[in-house]
Amino acid sequence: LFNLRKHIHLANSHYAHDFLKSKNIKSTILKGYISEFYDGKFDLNKKKNVILFNPTKDHIHYKKIIKQFPEYEFVALTKMSIQQIKNYYSTSKIFMDLGIHPGRERMPREAAVMGCILIVAKRGSTLNNFDVPISDLYKVDLRKNNSYENIGKLISKIFNNYDEHLKDFEIYRNQVSYINDKIIFNEKVISLIQNINKRS
Repeated sequence: LFNLRKHIHLANSHYAHDFLKSKNIKSTILKGYISEFYDGKFDLNKKKNVILFNPTKDHIHYKKIIKQFPEYEFVALTKMSIQQIKNYYSTSKIFMDLGIHPGRERMPREAAVMGCILIVAKRGSTLNNFDVPISDLYKVDLRKNNSYENIGKLISKIFNNYDEHLKDFEIYRNQVSYINDKIIFNEKVISLIQNINKRS
């Protein structure tokens, strides 16, 4: 840690930046961007009552939720091509990520851009409104005894009124889009290089 403190580091999220700061390590935030392949084009009429999730992220909660709500269709995004994943993003209404978020997670951003409503756990970077600036309605506290029940109610609300819930993500979808994040990324890199040149 002593050697790390001699340098300025790049953090991909406020969560990582704050962690480094707690260790007295300086960093500047440089947010990555999703692929332009996820272009934000989707047909509302093709959206289905399907819940997507990444099975590598805290599979214990997913298993219990799937068992508790057999009336809903869950799809694990595993062993698929990026085209298959994009197709599921484009035609599903919900993307659920109940794992610990160590930063600005890629898949939730891709899913949101493609019209999925996010349901995430209050763990890691989702606890702040910088890395995941969405309404608390969509952030679930898994420590509460009724957390699964609340998730079930939220799923029902989204499926029954998807268009209105999609409006809640309009600003976020623009913020995490390839075009927006790439512009900010390029500007930040130029600024960093200019600062390095000044010091040298």
